[in-house]
Amino acid sequence: MESLFENISSMLPKGDFIKYQRQIYLKLNKFTRSFFLIGGILLIIGGCVCIMQGKNPYAVVFFMIGAYYLYSFKNHYKMMAGRYYLKALSTGSNEYHWIFYNDKAIRKTEDAQIKIDLNSLSYVFETDTHIFFAIGKISYWVDKSGFTKGSSDEFKEFLNEKLCQKI
Repeated sequence: MESLFENISSMLPKGDFIKYQRQIYLKLNKFTRSFFLIGGILLIIGGCVCIMQGKNPYAVVFFMIGAYYLYSFKNHYKMMAGRYYLKALSTGSNEYHWIFYNDKAIRKTEDAQIKIDLNSLSYVFETDTHIFFAIGKISYWVDKSGFTKGSSDEFKEFLNEKLCQKI
């Protein structure tokens, strides 16, 4: 099977990775964010009810858990992005060799190789220097200048076609 695109990309700085992961997270995880927001508000209301009933130890517990939920609503993407970034670093290489076929992609490093099903594509966006795509909750990126086969414009069009096929 002949590849459609090939790319050599390097690891992103952590700050950039977290910033771009947040954009994907805001699009994909509305349920999780809603759960943390509504749960946090309800727990804080529960804490107020406990104070009114004179059950102060319970109130502290409700307030603490509610505060954690509200914190998670605001910062959950950072925790998840940090986890994904550490996982990406654990491959032991700062350079990825991407090979894209019609329905799958293979990302190779010095010590590992993963296969990605492009039919599960959930989101695509681009910056000045990278094209990001998400499979489920995990985002991947390719350097626009790193294409050894195909071009970044053709690749973005290919991913958008894949995304539109799902709708």
